[in-house]
Amino acid sequence: MDVADLAGWLLHAADSRLAGTYDGIGPAMSRADLLTGVAAGLGATDARLTWIDQDFLSAHDVREWSGERALPLWVRLPESAGLMDRDARPALDAGLTVRQLSDTVRATVSWMTARPDAVRQGGLDPADEAAILQEWQAGRNA
Repeated sequence: MDVADLAGWLLHAADSRLAGTYDGIGPAMSRADLLTGVAAGLGATDARLTWIDQDFLSAHDVREWSGERALPLWVRLPESAGLMDRDARPALDAGLTVRQLSDTVRATVSWMTARPDAVRQGGLDPADEAAILQEWQAGRNA
């Protein structure tokens, strides 16, 4: 969820003296919907998602979640199943509004472009990602 949405809701909660326990999250979505929303925010209308076996990724030293050689938002299943599957309905019912993911992506790219020194390094190098993807596809077509 967009931090601006969360901040606005927190101000609303304080102003209205909202009490209770809430998860400050947006509605759950599938990985496919998440990645499609990111692609839309980047203007990548021809994006094609490729699902790669997690054991193949691990064998190629691709790491989970974040950091060096990591694939963002990927976690092993079934060990981490449900990690991001929380019920946002209580917060939504209490006034939380969530903007479209594509809008958040565009705002994030704008922010990152304006502050290149603030961009955190890490993740999977694009050349490594392309090589791993090519090897995966070659093995599937063999």
